[in-house]
Formats: sequence, structure tokens, C-alpha cells
Amino acid sequence: MNIITKGADYEGVHGFAFAEGGNYKNVRLNGAVNVPIVEDKLALRLAGQYWNRNGYGKSRINGWDTGNDKNQAFVRASLVADPTENLNIVVKAEYARMREHGFLNVPIWNTGQGATSFQAAFELGLDPFNAANRATAKALLDDIAAKGRADAFTSDTELKLRNKAGRKSISATVTYDLAENAQLKSISGYAKVVSDPYTDLDATRFRILEIGVLSPGPQTFADFDQNVGKFFSQEFDLSGSSFDDKLNWLFGGFISREKGIDSTTNNFRIDQTRLANAGTLLAPGTPFTINFNQGIDIKNSSWSLFTQEDYKILPTLSATLGLRYTEETHGVNQVSRRFAPSTGQYSCSFVTAAPGSTAPLITLNPITDCSTKRTASFTGTSYLASLNWQATPHTLVYLKTAQGFRGGGWNLRVITAPAFSPEKARDVEFGVKTDLLNGRVRANLAAYKTAYSNKQESIIVPVGLTPQTVIQNAASATIKGLEGEFTVRPVDGLTLRSMVSYLYGKYDKFPGALNLFGARVDGTGERFANPRWQYSLSGRYEHDMGGGKAGIQADWSHISGAKPPPRLQDPNLPAFVVNSLVAGTNNYAVGTKSLGLLNLRLDYEMEDKGLSVAVFANNALDKTVRYYVLNQSALGGVQGAVIGEPRMWGVQVRKTFGSE
Repeated sequence: MNIITKGADYEGVHGFAFAEGGNYKNVRLNGAVNVPIVEDKLALRLAGQYWNRNGYGKSRINGWDTGNDKNQAFVRASLVADPTENLNIVVKAEYARMREHGFLNVPIWNTGQGATSFQAAFELGLDPFNAANRATAKALLDDIAAKGRADAFTSDTELKLRNKAGRKSISATVTYDLAENAQLKSISGYAKVVSDPYTDLDATRFRILEIGVLSPGPQTFADFDQNVGKFFSQEFDLSGSSFDDKLNWLFGGFISREKGIDSTTNNFRIDQTRLANAGTLLAPGTPFTINFNQGIDIKNSSWSLFTQEDYKILPTLSATLGLRYTEETHGVNQVSRRFAPSTGQYSCSFVTAAPGSTAPLITLNPITDCSTKRTASFTGTSYLASLNWQATPHTLVYLKTAQGFRGGGWNLRVITAPAFSPEKARDVEFGVKTDLLNGRVRANLAAYKTAYSNKQESIIVPVGLTPQTVIQNAASATIKGLEGEFTVRPVDGLTLRSMVSYLYGKYDKFPGALNLFGARVDGTGERFANPRWQYSLSGRYEHDMGGGKAGIQADWSHISGAKPPPRLQDPNLPAFVVNSLVAGTNNYAVGTKSLGLLNLRLDYEMEDKGLSVAVFANNALDKTVRYYVLNQSALGGVQGAVIGEPRMWGVQVRKTFGSE
């Protein structure tokens, strides 16, 4: 997918202004203006957006708003210059800022594991080594989960969560026409991203597990107060046409450099080296700790050479061939350590100690003494080959095969975990695109099959008690799919659209697959857990009215429930909890509930005045949606659910001027 933002042009002064207001004090304002500075030589376009909205949930502990609130600002400037007839320069600069509080997480079940009850009892001021006190804490956690099931929009968190981020970027595209049928292009880009997140994953009033950057806190290294990433890329393309435009050719090269710091911490309070497993209680006097798992001096680089040729074999038959060679180098200094507030000292998280022993405390330099430096290079070749047959003026038939490559790496926050290898995917696709009945019917159909080798799979498992994302390789896997898009205009003004897709995947060979509890099992022959079916239906009717055009539109989207295999099924969760959860994006371990959402829109447009007004309602049926994100085994027994947006309604006004 390639998204290209609108740039400046020489078509006079033009632009637009947009305003939206709605429930939860939603205010969204954006607009753009294009200004030619020198006729046909220099022009500037400025665009920006401000979006503010309250969260749709509250904490019962402190009353704070939480849940996907909005506080965003965005500015983009685009400059186009044509200093000579054969030279074009486009420069775009962007700035974005976000100051929000993240998603709404609500506990819905408590399995009663000892470690969670131990932590809750400790924070209640009770002796956590007393079984009766742990039972008291468990009863309170059970009650919190019951309230979460009854009221999806009231959380139990006691923390002021944050989802702060900022992004600055600039790009420049310089195109020089060498001849009538050949051009040289340079594409340069730089971006810096800074984030400062803090999330309460257990979603209770207790400090069981928080993920993010501690600021302020025991972290004494100012350079690591945030996650920072800097990225630079440069591409050169030489393209043109030959043989009376029968052949379109392109040759190019690409380099990139990336530097960053990942300071995300797993703030589990229990010292994990004293735990033989998730059910073991601590010995008296064991200090509570905060875990730091960081990537310092992350350095990634890549370079590639590529070519692609499109050749028209016959007036109705063309072929495309493409080839790309890529080399990647990844480097990181992994730091994994713990901080004990009671002693002010650090210990290395990857030090293995026997149950009941005391891990060595470090008082000198926890950065160097708890670090592991790693570097490696990966190479891969990608290709594309396709045949395109224009069977009739309104029907295109194509056959395509391609291979993609993704480099390997390490599990950043699990130093002891092995590296994962590069992934390759080989794809074959057959499709038809056709218009029928004078354009009143359009159908796009495709069937594909993809074979993976060393498929990279991500799973969140408890390492000790702290959840960690582990990437491992499935030796081989295959997916098969069907997609169909249909548009019908049965009468003037009425447009009906539909989309349907089916996806089936299977691990052909996956020995040593991790389950939810971090144990290795054989996943060979296992079907992918992803939802198999997705479809959407849309209808829009437009009618001339009072000098303008009125429209009404309804959109329905549906996704079937995930089908987790035994390896990803949690035996500690009752069926009604599992069946209440919708699979999260790329996370299908739990989430068997299907989801259908309805969006509605009513609008009126006066094209001659450049004015349009709309009223909308997203999730119009006000469905309560609980998404699965993290398995309870990684949270010490508390199963949470991220709550999707309730009904969101509002009014939009858009005014254009000039040629916009």
C-alpha cells in the first residue's frame, strides 16, 4: 500500500476548511490552502488538523476519563518547484503531536493465581504469606472482574495513563528529465519519532503489571526517558520507455539507516528470580522490583538494488518482471535489569538463580554489566512476474507470482530467547476485473495461495511472570484465500457495494511452537487461528434536491470469530468469557465472538457553492465490543478486555474554494 498525500500545484489559490463536532465533546478541525508563489515555477500548500475528544470510559477509583480519547495536532507543508523545464522538485515536511491516555482496558475474569493475590494482599497492607489474607485479596479481585463484566465502560485503574508521541519528517523528490523518454529521480526522507507510553495492563487498582516508560521513577539515565527512533532513506531511480513505448523500464537503488532507543519497561513488582513458576510464592523478605528491558543503541541499516520492466507483447497482452536484492544489518545493545526501590540497587534480569537463592545485586554500572550486544546481517531476493490480458475493453485477466523477504532479528526484551530467522513468502494469484451492463455492474475477483518458509510468528507469553512478546519461526506454512468486490448501480442514484474474503492458513511444519504459558508443543498441521470470513455491505442513494444533492448511506461490516487451536486455548477461562471476546488485530489466541458493525451517514452537497453538510453515526447500534489483547497467564491471572468505541455521532461541515 502506497499512500501519497496531496501536494502543492499551480492551479491558483484553492483549499478547504472542515469542522466536525459530536458526542464525548468531539471537536475536529482541519483544512488546507494552496498558494502559487511564482507562476508555473513555485507553489506552496499548507494543511493541518486539530482533534480533541474525551474518553468514553472512566476510572471508578479516581474518576479520570480514559478510553481512546483524542488530543492530536498535525501540520504539513508541501512545496513544489520547477526551476527549469526538465527539473521538478517536491518537498514535504510534517509535524504530528499526540497527548492521549490510551485504550480502555477492563478486567473481566480472575483465575485466582497465587502471585496476583499475593501482590493485592501486599498492597492492601495484609501479610501476603497468610492464606486467609490471600483469599481476601482474591475475593476483591473477583469482585473487580464481576464489575468489569457488568459495566464495560468503567475501569478499575488507579493510574494516570498516557500515550504521548511526536513525529517530525521531511522528504524531497527530485525528478530530472534526461530525455523525452528517460528520467532520473531522487527520493530522500528523514523522520524522528518520540513516544512516552504508560499502560495499566492488569486494569486493576493494584500495581500488578504496568508497561511503559517510567518518568519520573527510579530510572536515572536521562537519555532513556523516552522511546526514540530516527530513520533516513535515500533512493535513486532511472526509468524510461523504449521500442515505441512497448517497454517501460526502471532500475534503482535504495539505502536506509535507523537508530533508536527502546526504553519500554515491564513494571511487575514481584522479583521473578525467586519464582520457580507462576504458582510459587515468595520467601519472606523478598524485595519487590521494577523490571527494565531496553534496547540501547539500536542500529539497523539496509541497501538494495532493484529493477522492473513492463513489456507490451500484444496490444491486449503485457508482462511485468521485477527483481530486488536486499541486504540488512541489525544491531542492538540489549539491557535487562531490575530495580529494587527498597534498596536502591539493580540486579540483572537474565541472571538465573535457584528457587530461594538471592540474585547478585549490582551497585556499579547496571547499563554495561547487564547488557548484551548483538549484530547480524541478512540477505534476501524478491521477485515479481505477471501476465495481464485485456480480454475485452471492460475485462482484465491477470496471473501473478511474487516472492517477498523479511529479515530476522532478536527478541528485544527476552535476552535468553533465540534469534529468529528471515521469512520468505511465495505467492501465486489469479484475478479478473470486469465491468458489465454499460458500467452498472463491476466485479473484481481474486484467488491466491502463499507459501511461507521460516514464517515469523509473534506470541505473548509469561517469562517468569512478566509478559513478553516472543517472535519465533514456523518452519513452513501455507495460506489460501479468495476475495471478491462487487458494485451494482441498478437505478440512477443508487449504488450498492459488497466485499467478501475468505482466508485459510495452516502450519505445514512448526515443531517447538509456544503455547500461552510459554511451553513448547508441536504445532505441525495446526490451522491458523485468524477469522476465516469477512464481508461488508454498503448502500448509498443520491437525489437532486433544492439546488444540491442529498445522499443517505449505510455501511455494514462483519468479521467472523477466531478459531484458536488447542495450543492457544486457555483452559483457565470459562467458555462464556472466551465467547464474549472479539479477536484483536493480529492476536487470535482468544476471541471467538463474531463482530458486525453498522455505520450511517446523511449528507447534502451544494457543489456550485463548494459546501457540504453531513450527519453520521458510527457503531450506530451501539454495540459493546470487548477485544482480546493479552492472555491472563501473562498477567498473573487477571483477564482483561479492551473496549471498542460505543456509538459515535456527529455533524460535519466542509467548505471548498478555488479549484479544490
